[in-house]
Amino acid sequence: MAKKSPTRKPVVARTTESFSSYEPVAVAAQIDAEPPEPLAWKMPQPTRGQLVVFYHRATVSENNADIAHVMRVGEKSIEVAFRGQGYVEVLHKDDTRFSTNPDLRMDVDGVWDFTDEKKYFDEQIESLGKRISKLEAR
Repeated sequence: MAKKSPTRKPVVARTTESFSSYEPVAVAAQIDAEPPEPLAWKMPQPTRGQLVVFYHRATVSENNADIAHVMRVGEKSIEVAFRGQGYVEVLHKDDTRFSTNPDLRMDVDGVWDFTDEKKYFDEQIESLGKRISKLEAR
């Protein structure tokens, strides 16, 4: 037995005037405002006299890590004293300028980070703060 082909509806020609009465399906939204700029990276603030880990020539490794004293704190860099010498432009190791300009590591005196002891105490203080607020909520 042969299969029947489905019957098709006849195509009706329409003029362009008949389409003008229809509303558009989707309209792109007008964007007048510019997208917000990302927040600028802000250096963590050490205190004057605090011990920090200092990496010479911006090479972050355990073999290159030394302890230095913070002498002065600026907006984007600090000044440290290490073995009787002062290093003026010491950036934080997580500074976003290193990702955009890798050659910057050669131009600075070194990079710094907080000591492991300081990081541990900050975690403990944060943990205790959470526990206290949880107890106060009861």
